[in-house]
Amino acid sequence: MTALPYDYDKKVSLFDGASNATNYNNCFNYCYNLTGTLPEGFFAGSPKASSFSGCFSNTKITKVEAGCFKNNTAVTSLSSVFGDITTLETIPEDMCEGCTALANVAGMFSGCTSLKGCTKSGDSTIYPISADLFRDCKVTKLPHLFQNCSSLIGVESDFFNNSIYSGATYINVDRIFYNCSSMTEAPLNIIPIFNNLTYSGKILTAAHMYDGTTSLPEKTIHYFYTDYTDGTVLVEPTFETSQYTIATRGMFYNCPWISGASNLLNAFSIDESNLSDDDIEKVILNNLWGIYGFNNSVTGLRYE
Repeated sequence: MTALPYDYDKKVSLFDGASNATNYNNCFNYCYNLTGTLPEGFFAGSPKASSFSGCFSNTKITKVEAGCFKNNTAVTSLSSVFGDITTLETIPEDMCEGCTALANVAGMFSGCTSLKGCTKSGDSTIYPISADLFRDCKVTKLPHLFQNCSSLIGVESDFFNNSIYSGATYINVDRIFYNCSSMTEAPLNIIPIFNNLTYSGKILTAAHMYDGTTSLPEKTIHYFYTDYTDGTVLVEPTFETSQYTIATRGMFYNCPWISGASNLLNAFSIDESNLSDDDIEKVILNNLWGIYGFNNSVTGLRYE
């Protein structure tokens, strides 16, 4: 198969009669020669389909039209739906509009090494991934979302400010930006998620979240403030509880944009008169966070 079974003139899809289909998991996975466009309305005949996990993984799809999943109120999972498609360069910013039940987007674009960003309707310009990509959804599973998207130019800085994350009992962003080595803009203001989850017995897992984001400018470190204007400390010493020392393992591995001892002291507003050496290690320099350039085998703050 080299093209999707769709009649553009009649707007008829192979699945138009599949009204009772509940999932299309791995439907075209490993169809290496499948190329072209994923058209709007391709799954319109299957309103009950809730999962498309791995549906187009390992194909050569080159374009995704905005209406392919738009306003699908049944879909709950798009995990790995476009995983390892190396020919996909852009996605429409409103492709998940109206997907009010969507919760799982794990690995949705993982391995899309040519993916650069979003396009807007009627505009061919490539923009960073829109903060509104999941605006209408209730996503809580985002691990590996953009993993190894090495051409991605950026993700809008307020990506995590959306209210879709409020009220969640569990949010997984493990390796969400892993090896996004070309990214120059990223949502480093993760405070909304931490504030929602940290002090209410809920869990955020963010292992290797920024690992390999080697092109981010150093100045973006200020987004880790709770309040940048007055330099409030990022977190209280109670942040590094047992559940979080596991959940944040390697969060900042291979992040050279976090560099320079004086930079870090300013960025995190660490005041050694207010925090003990032990607190500094637990809150900011915990070796499980893997902050670039620090040796945590000694007591206190030591930059190498």
